[in-house]
Amino acid sequence: MTHEPEGLLKWAVEILKRQFLVAVSVFLSLVIVCVLIVALLTRFYSATALVVFDPSEAELLGITEAGQQGGATLGVIETEVEIARSADVLSAVIERLNLSTDDEFRYRPSSVNRVLGWIGLSPVADPLLDGEDGELRREAERTAVVQNLSRALNIRRQGITSILSISAESRSPEKAATIANAVAEEYIAFQARNKATTAAKAARLLSARVEAMSAGIRQVEDRLDLFIASAAERYGSGEVVARVKSLKAELERAGTGAERLRAEAASLAGLSRSGLKGVNPELLRSDGDIAKLMAERQEQEATLGKLQPNEKSKLTATRKRLAELDRDLDAAAGRFAGRLAEERDAADRRVDELRGALQASLADITIPNEGMVEFYTLQQEAKSSRDLYDATLSRLRQLELQANFAIANSRLVARALLPERISFPPVKIMLGLAFVLALAGAGAAAVLREQYIGGFRSTEQVEALTGHTVLASVPRYRPPSGRLANALIETPLSHYAETIRRARLNIEVSLDFPEKFSLMVTSTTMGEGKSTLSLALAETFAEAGRKTILVDADLRRPSIAGMVDGEVDAGLFDVLTRTDVPLEHVIVRDRRMPNGNLSFLFGADNPGLPTDRLVASDRFTELLAGLTGYFDVVIIDTPPIGHVVDAGIIAQKVDLSLYVVQWGMTSQIEVRTGIRELEKARARSLSLVVNQSGEKSTSSSAQGGYYYYTKG
Repeated sequence: MTHEPEGLLKWAVEILKRQFLVAVSVFLSLVIVCVLIVALLTRFYSATALVVFDPSEAELLGITEAGQQGGATLGVIETEVEIARSADVLSAVIERLNLSTDDEFRYRPSSVNRVLGWIGLSPVADPLLDGEDGELRREAERTAVVQNLSRALNIRRQGITSILSISAESRSPEKAATIANAVAEEYIAFQARNKATTAAKAARLLSARVEAMSAGIRQVEDRLDLFIASAAERYGSGEVVARVKSLKAELERAGTGAERLRAEAASLAGLSRSGLKGVNPELLRSDGDIAKLMAERQEQEATLGKLQPNEKSKLTATRKRLAELDRDLDAAAGRFAGRLAEERDAADRRVDELRGALQASLADITIPNEGMVEFYTLQQEAKSSRDLYDATLSRLRQLELQANFAIANSRLVARALLPERISFPPVKIMLGLAFVLALAGAGAAAVLREQYIGGFRSTEQVEALTGHTVLASVPRYRPPSGRLANALIETPLSHYAETIRRARLNIEVSLDFPEKFSLMVTSTTMGEGKSTLSLALAETFAEAGRKTILVDADLRRPSIAGMVDGEVDAGLFDVLTRTDVPLEHVIVRDRRMPNGNLSFLFGADNPGLPTDRLVASDRFTELLAGLTGYFDVVIIDTPPIGHVVDAGIIAQKVDLSLYVVQWGMTSQIEVRTGIRELEKARARSLSLVVNQSGEKSTSSSAQGGYYYYTKG
């Protein structure tokens, strides 16, 4: 077989022609199976929400986060991707959408986990666990739901942009869009909460630092005030001393008042809606509006505690009034805090004025140079502490503002819409692959049947796969009488008869036209028309004027006698096993042939003895030599090589071995095995004949079919 492209294409086309039905059947079967698989697969829909990561969003309040450069690097975006798919974000989505009870995402323990749970080896699937073990089971279930949701999500960065693509997959298009939007919103909310929490922690730490710095400033200013008072007593006049003492006393009173107002303002900073916890009650009652609201709130709470569950209207009205009181308290407390802040600021300004007046008194005092150095040192220290305090306080106010009004660095730029098409399975791709797979499967099935499993469909195929010459391709034929054994006699001009004569000619050509020769006919298994072909060859050689004998070497169940209606008193078996049977008594002349050139040596009955010893004996060799010496052509019909070894033994003794292959039926593997057996037996010459060739038949199998062989 050629390996050139043209030859390969021709070879493929020939195979498809011969195995067309097989290829079409396999192709249609695979296509139908693939279509059914695609049809039975669960449909999933995918919806995508887009989120942009933009750190500049935090600058809307005039706040720039520490370490933020205003740009989104690759590492930052990838970090945000991991945050978006984190367990905290997904847990919030599960709680928000109640996915723990959703059939698509809820926890389903496997059969193995169920068994392990019941025997106490796994806490995940044991419904009887309680206490700490029960909490462990519930935590495992929550983790399983998170994992199920995570598998349904695809969160990634869009190219090299700052956009995050959040895709959710679900059996329901509405659920897919809802989950995608929920994940995006919870991710943004988580980001804002995280920023607020971080800012609140930093504010608490910085608040303590501000208090310490404030105390330090007061200490420095006290030292400065003390220096001025001391200098006035030592170097000032009586009037200056009196003025300084008066200013210092007034400054102490103003400082005490300012300190009280600062403490009250700080207390109001802890205001909460639930009963104003953490705020000094006496301070709140100092405001008339707040005192009235608090008193009414206490009355409403007492009333709510006395109401019965069936008093729904009163319960609703009381709760509504409490909510209104909370709002009014917030507003009143805000107004009160504003007034306190104004009073605090006024007190701080008064302290600053008094301190300025006190320091201005130094102009009326003559202080030595070393004293002025100390004064300027204290003054500079106070100024530096004040500047640092102001900067720290400004940062504290920024952190408090950020904690109360945290803005996420990300925002939702495109909400997920209801998907119109399924995302899985990809029908077009899968059907395309199914088509390709079906084509490949059909081609493979055709080649497999052609080369290994199925029968031969042409002489070229037989020769290509066996490496031996096909002498003839005998067509299927049914003569008028219905007996194929009489076909050459009844219809000598038929295509069948012509093919047998062509086989005779090719045999003589392959042996270089010998005067005398012997050949055997064998096949792979039963039903291949081997015996009928042996008889037809014997008839055509006899018809051509060659003295021919057909030996039925099927010593187990001979068939030639039945095909020609011959009477068998003794046969080959008797000749090989007895010495009292002359050969001339068992050779039968064919009465059908007018020229008398055809004779038979029937097999006779076998009482169940193994026959391979008989055909391997010297007596059989001597018999074959005697027949070859008397007849021009000796044809031996042997058992199938696939069942017994007789044919392999006889092949060593004859000039030509003919291997019969039934068209379209004989297994290629078995043919190759049989030919290898003959080759190992060192057959002198080996050729093949394709029998019953053709795609259509007008009758049932020709007579001469074989039977199943077993050693008796």
